[in-house]
Amino acid sequence: MKYFYKTLLPLLLLILVLSPISPSHAAGSDAPLLPYPESLLDDLTSKEEATRLSAIQVIKPYRETISLPLLLSTVVNDSSSQVRLQAVGALWNRGEVKAAKVLEKVLMLDKDESVRLASAGALGDIGFKSTSSIFLVNTIQSTGNDALIARCLRSLGRLQDHSSINTVSSFLALQYPSEVRGTAAEALGLMGAEKKVDALIHVLENDPDNTVRSLAAEALGRVGSDRAAETLIRMLLFDDSDIVRYKSAEALGQMRLTTSIYESFLESLRDPDKRVRYACLNQVSERLQRDDIGAVAELLSDERKGIRELAHQILSLRGIVMERIGNRYRLVE
Repeated sequence: MKYFYKTLLPLLLLILVLSPISPSHAAGSDAPLLPYPESLLDDLTSKEEATRLSAIQVIKPYRETISLPLLLSTVVNDSSSQVRLQAVGALWNRGEVKAAKVLEKVLMLDKDESVRLASAGALGDIGFKSTSSIFLVNTIQSTGNDALIARCLRSLGRLQDHSSINTVSSFLALQYPSEVRGTAAEALGLMGAEKKVDALIHVLENDPDNTVRSLAAEALGRVGSDRAAETLIRMLLFDDSDIVRYKSAEALGQMRLTTSIYESFLESLRDPDKRVRYACLNQVSERLQRDDIGAVAELLSDERKGIRELAHQILSLRGIVMERIGNRYRLVE
């Protein structure tokens, strides 16, 4: 037995010496695991731009915190705008609120517009309403870059900073590009800016750009003010743009269902746009009256399968008997 232990002990020691040690455990057994090779952390400070860029792109999908100090330093100090841009993306991707203060400075001071643009977008998700909104408003007022203005407006909406409502609504004016006007409308909707319902109604009725009007309709749906219902009904029934009619239908669906709204949905079951027909059919489903079954039954032969199936489902739940002919349905007399 003594001989057995004498031979076993050297063998165990040899196994321990030869066993590979994981880099992430080199600092001790309590060291956190890294989801990538530890050497990538050293690559973040490489003299080669391509190496730094490659390292960030590998690290970017992960949410570990060990690389945070290096990423924050990279965002501020790296000489390459592409590397700084990817670092902003990595911080944004992981929702790192500790990066907000740094990104506020980057938004104001970085010389590259693409880096500032990314920082503005990130602050909408990881920024602080109390401070980040100030930097976003200052940027809006000091830049001539329309894309940057639009990104800042959207982030103000996401932060739901009501103190900036007047600033945001000022960009609904026709003197600004459609991208900016549309994003201003979107931001007011994200804020739930009921004080600006009249301004959004004016945009919906008068803006020459279909996309801007559709975003105004969507914003009114988010705000949910009954004051907008009459205008939205008119847009749903008479606007020339498919997307405006569709967004108006969606907006009305978020409001209290009145008789006038129900009737507008019913009338729009014949709309030439399939999205409008589907949205309106979906909205009347729970309040369908006996006298209106025929309007829904007409959609049993709609060109779009999804609309046919929804009409069939609605009528089936009300005990209406139908028969299938090919890929269409019809009521059984």
